[in-house]
This record gives sequence, structure tokens and C-alpha cells, in this order.
Amino acid sequence: MCSSDLGTIGGLDATQHLVGKSVIEFSSDGDSADVRTYLISQHIRESTPGPVKHYFLGGEYADRVVRTPDGWRIAYRRLDRMWKQGDRAVISGH
Repeated sequence: MCSSDLGTIGGLDATQHLVGKSVIEFSSDGDSADVRTYLISQHIRESTPGPVKHYFLGGEYADRVVRTPDGWRIAYRRLDRMWKQGDRAVISGH
């Protein structure tokens, strides 16, 4: 995979995503589920203008998953941001 395939994380000097346990609530037919998962992401870009070179984010993924012939797939994902620290420009590269 080349860095252009990585979207906003392609040009970062370092990145880490810590994903916690998931809480899964299945539908009555068992072929779909709502999944909530806490996360912390940390990003460093040394070339970011200014003194702040990091962007940290804590949040929760709210996913809707469905069973397909090829296995379980994410049909919908929302990121609910709970807190952040640093400069968002680290992510955008500007």
C-alpha cells in the first residue's frame, strides 16, 4: 500500500490507534448488530507549522454491522468524538 492510499494518515511520522472492547447488541434475527467501541488515536507530524506537532483524540465508534455471504461487514460507521488535544492540522498536513 502506498502512502496516498492511506488518506489522512499517509504523511504522518507516527500514528497509533488503541481500540477497546466492543459492546455488541444483535438484532432479533441475528443478521445485524449495533456495535459501540471506545478508541484513542494519536498522531504526530513533525512538519506541522507551529509548536504543536501532535493530535490526540478519544472517542467511540458507533457501527451497524450486517451478516453477508462473505461474513460480517460494517454497513455504517460514525465516530463520536469525546475529547481531543493538540492541533488538528497534524491530520490535514496544513
